[in-house]
Amino acid sequence: MKKFFLNNLGLKLASLVIGIIAWVLVVNALDPVTSFTITRVPVVLENTEAITGLNKVYSIISGGTVNITVQAKKTDQTRITAADFLVTADMSMAYGSNPERQAVNLSVRVVNNNNIIEGWTLGTNTTLLFSTEDIISRRYAVEIEPSGTLSDSYRLSDLQADPAFITVRGPQSAMASVARVVVRPDITPLTPETPEVTAAPLVLNGNDTQIANPDLTIDAEEVSVSASLYHTKTLAVTIGGVSGAAADGYRYVGYETSVDNVVVQGSRADLANINSIVIPASELGISGAVSNMSFTVDLRNLLPEGVTLAQNEPTSVVVTAQIEKLESKTLQIPVSQITVNGRANNLIYTIPQTSVSITVVGLKTDLDVLSADSISMAIDAEGLNAGYYTLTANVTLPSGYSLNTPASVGLRITPEETEPSTEEPTQPSSSETAASESESEAPVTEEPVSESLETESETEPEHQINNKTTESESETDAPESEGTSEEPAAGN
Repeated sequence: MKKFFLNNLGLKLASLVIGIIAWVLVVNALDPVTSFTITRVPVVLENTEAITGLNKVYSIISGGTVNITVQAKKTDQTRITAADFLVTADMSMAYGSNPERQAVNLSVRVVNNNNIIEGWTLGTNTTLLFSTEDIISRRYAVEIEPSGTLSDSYRLSDLQADPAFITVRGPQSAMASVARVVVRPDITPLTPETPEVTAAPLVLNGNDTQIANPDLTIDAEEVSVSASLYHTKTLAVTIGGVSGAAADGYRYVGYETSVDNVVVQGSRADLANINSIVIPASELGISGAVSNMSFTVDLRNLLPEGVTLAQNEPTSVVVTAQIEKLESKTLQIPVSQITVNGRANNLIYTIPQTSVSITVVGLKTDLDVLSADSISMAIDAEGLNAGYYTLTANVTLPSGYSLNTPASVGLRITPEETEPSTEEPTQPSSSETAASESESEAPVTEEPVSESLETESETEPEHQINNKTTESESETDAPESEGTSEEPAAGN
């Protein structure tokens, strides 16, 4: 056996070497080293504090990822990934004076699979380009925009945020779009016992859209919102009249308010003592007004201590005092509507006219519906003897009207003539005497003036009243303007 291995030893060694070389040649022919590219290998930034420490922020322009061409055997290529390489950019080694375009060289290191990676080359991007920008900060008051619905039993008087201010920090270009900071807490669960909720602050732009920019930071992640809750009550807004008077020929006819009612808040005890808000007449002076006048009144000044206007309620009301011009209308009042008061039994009272003309002043809409039937007149003849008199009548008008000038009525008083009796008087019986006395004691009720009781003159339309005619008296007797004179010609 030993002889077998030692015989032709040189030839055997040469064959072994040739075999090994042949094996290597065959393996290389079947599994050659080739190149392939790994794309989008991320670049790791180092020493970024060299920029951020200067209160600046950087933005990558290009070079954030690179392509690496790798040489390896074909059978090993599937085992090689981007994780096998570490591509770095040392930001402390940046160069370039333009803050909008600075550069730093990239460095590549193989961190895994060194034994199967035959070689590598970096792609065309061998530098990282970036820009820098100053970081600024601004302080914003936290605005509260509640959402949800509070119980009808309560009303929010005040909402307070803690913290009340939030600082927003970021690149100058991004900060230019920041308009305000708000929180939108849900107030539905609020009660006097749990008057606090929390909400996350939102950074909004001018369109009230939330800004989602990772370069912007805020110094508070949560805001506590506390509420003041009160009982509420709805009060009517009225006026206590106006002061002064409109100009001659004009009349105050009413008012309008821009707000009919408001909601107030306070303790249950304070609200029990108020049922309306009354604007005093001193706030509404209309002296000399010839047209509508408007007054703005602060409602807060009219509320008692402990009661305030609820949130979002108007703080003032506009009161419009309505002024209208007066007009006049002439009406003919028939003498049948004239009452003569204070007549004597032995006299005859005659009004030598068919009607009396009066001029009534009022608003046009009222005058349009006013008729003579709704007007009554009365004159006072008490104590007047026979003769002719011009008396001032007491005119009773419906509410809202007045006389332009006093109304005068002519009244003629004549003695009552009795015809002599030719028969012998008879002695009345005791029953007749009692009946006569009873009749003389009964009161006489006056009636409206009869249109004519005398027929002796057909050319003069006189209206006569004797002591046996009765008419209903006016509630108030008119003052009289008396005096005898020549009787006027017959007519209206």
